[in-house]
Amino acid sequence: MVSNEPKSPTRVASRVIIGVLVAGIIGAGLLLVFSQRSANYRLAAGNGNQSKTTADAVKLSDNYRASFKGVLNDYLSQVRSADGLKLVDFAGQTKKAKARLLALAVPPESKDLHLSAVIILSDLEKMPAAQSELIGSGLDKLAKLITDF
Repeated sequence: MVSNEPKSPTRVASRVIIGVLVAGIIGAGLLLVFSQRSANYRLAAGNGNQSKTTADAVKLSDNYRASFKGVLNDYLSQVRSADGLKLVDFAGQTKKAKARLLALAVPPESKDLHLSAVIILSDLEKMPAAQSELIGSGLDKLAKLITDF
């Protein structure tokens, strides 16, 4: 039954307010759902880049470790022999090894080790061949760096 009586203004106002509130709640819910999806897509894209960066860092670290040990082991085998030091072209061999080390890409976690090796090689490069005891000590320090790494 439909009544033809006029509706009171407070009743109309309350229905308008309820309608606006319901529309606002529905709009807020939709906004929340879409913002969550957007955040999930951004998170998924970011995780892919992070894993790639981590893989690159691991590869750099592994390549550095192998190259570092290779350079220093080659150098030590060139300047050491079973019967003592090979001091023929010692400064030249030391300079080459230092240059090879400086050409390596160094991961952040190995910078101190790398710097130590370069400093030891620089000191060895400057030593006269007559100071074989000091040279031997420097070579022992390099060998220790390799084994500790």
